[in-house]
Amino acid sequence: LGIDLPRPYQSASEWLDPPMWIEDDPMPLANGHAAWFIQSSVPNVALVPWSSLVNADGKLIGMRAWLHESAGKGCSARIECFRTPKKAARVELSGRSLSNIELDGDSLVISVRPNEQSIVDVYWS
Repeated sequence: LGIDLPRPYQSASEWLDPPMWIEDDPMPLANGHAAWFIQSSVPNVALVPWSSLVNADGKLIGMRAWLHESAGKGCSARIECFRTPKKAARVELSGRSLSNIELDGDSLVISVRPNEQSIVDVYWS
């Protein structure tokens, strides 16, 4: 018996992670729109949001995400963002930039190595 899923990593995550129900008294948004809607053009490449990036004034300036390739194939992926990025880079956990990522309109164009896992910072301002 075999199952062919178009996005196997995401589908497996949906099956293994039960939905969470959290109740909280909401506070008004202080950082503006987070714009964490992202989509990869390649099924085996995912950019998973990790945390917000804020400046010293507490203003939202971007997001940190985890990039991973799950099929063992190198490729070039186009990651579409809801909000147009101004800059993106692969970074160390400390935030030191390793290499810039090419931007094309509202998308990141990333060359991904087989089984790559890295951290990406995306800045909107």
